[in-house]
Amino acid sequence: MGAPLQLVLLGASGFVGSALLRQLEGRAHGTQVLVHRSVPAPASAAVTLHPGSLTDLPAGLWPDASHVVIHCASKQIDHDGTGFGINLRGIEALCRAITPQTRAVLFASSCSVYGEGAQRGVNEDAPLRPGTPLAQSRAACEARLGQLAAQGRCRVEVFRPRFVLGQGDRHVLPGLARLVRRGLTVGRGQQRFSVIDVDDFARVLLARAEAAMQSLPGFEAFNVGYSRPLALHEIQGALAERLGVPPPRWRIPVHPVLLGALAWLPGLPVHRLRLMGLDHHLDVRRLHAQLPAPWLALDPLVALRRAMPWAIPSPQETFA
Repeated sequence: MGAPLQLVLLGASGFVGSALLRQLEGRAHGTQVLVHRSVPAPASAAVTLHPGSLTDLPAGLWPDASHVVIHCASKQIDHDGTGFGINLRGIEALCRAITPQTRAVLFASSCSVYGEGAQRGVNEDAPLRPGTPLAQSRAACEARLGQLAAQGRCRVEVFRPRFVLGQGDRHVLPGLARLVRRGLTVGRGQQRFSVIDVDDFARVLLARAEAAMQSLPGFEAFNVGYSRPLALHEIQGALAERLGVPPPRWRIPVHPVLLGALAWLPGLPVHRLRLMGLDHHLDVRRLHAQLPAPWLALDPLVALRRAMPWAIPSPQETFA
């Protein structure tokens, strides 16, 4: 039997980090948590909070025992207009700070590193063609972590989901709900997407952290999602049912020029319209082969319906 899992969690205030804290509740793992903007209540007595930032990692963050780092602290939205360079600077700081007791770094990346075009069953060996500044920063972070693994300093695993749903989702389902309320859909609605509930994503990270404690240094990427992708019409149909409105009738043709022209309309998430116009489903067999967990075999429609109350109030909740 191996040593008990010790964790260092970077990004506990965010969407995925909050789910990790929920999954850690009641567990005996010793967990050191970096918190930046807000400080959540400790999930258990085994969780220790350390205020700081990615580029100013506090010394007390690092356990003396063997441990795994889970990094989900990347900047996702450029609210302050400074770009996404902070993501790579954070990775550089992490690479300098890890200790000989660091067995692995698990990095929550995104399938956006494959590019903005259609992705149909793309596997982890596909070339990376990041198009947006955010995706470029994620690819640069993966490359720097790959160097860390190549130096034999620790194991590195990167995780590339498409759409993450569930508690704390402020973008994917709320953005689609705005379209459904307007009676709008994108393209023919047949385009399909890999999805994962955020709590199942957290379970993936924790399970892989356990495995990484027993693994040799190296680099491995995993696409993340349930086996079956969801079609846009399935998602919007479920949302319409939740909202008590008819399914969308008006179709936005998928054309880059038209989507660009819609950018001036307030409230329309044009970036997501672009995402929704093309297939984005991944080959997830590598992850499922190494992690044959029942929660990864979940019907994605069940996960979608489970996620909706967190993001979309029912009509009764809205107008009560």
